[in-house]
Formats: sequence, structure tokens, C-alpha cells
Amino acid sequence: MDSEILPEEESLGETLMLGLRLREGLDLLKLSGVYDIDLAGLFSGTIRSLEGIGMLEVEGDVIRLTREGLFVSNSVISEFMLVQ
Repeated sequence: MDSEILPEEESLGETLMLGLRLREGLDLLKLSGVYDIDLAGLFSGTIRSLEGIGMLEVEGDVIRLTREGLFVSNSVISEFMLVQ
């Protein structure tokens, strides 16, 4: 089996893309430790905006797509990619 080593920025993008599609969502505090970056701070505007329009829910350090957000997940996830 071949494996691919992704640059850190690509790896973070992949993690965001895949993790947000999971019902349990993403733990930003844990991911911040993995990537050594304050993801909650980096994405604070995006998170507030998406939460405000009902596409994202925040529970402590965890963010996840709402039911409505799941239907337009590619658009929601692209908002995070623009920040990187």
C-alpha cells in the first residue's frame, strides 16, 4: 500500500473536510495540539458566521455541521478552506 505525506496545511484541510462530515464533529482543542496552532482563534469568525446562519453548532471545543449544514457541507467546508 502506498502512503502519501501531505504538507501540514493540506493535512489540516483534509482533517477539517473529513471531520466536519462526521456526526461527532471536530474537537478544535485536540486538533490545535496536533497542528500546533490555535484553530478556535484562526476560525473564530467563520465559526460565528456559520453558527449564526444555522449551518454549524458549537458545543464546548467541538464544532459539527447541523442537519441543514450537512446538506450543503461542501459550501460550509469551503468557508474554512478560505481562511487557511
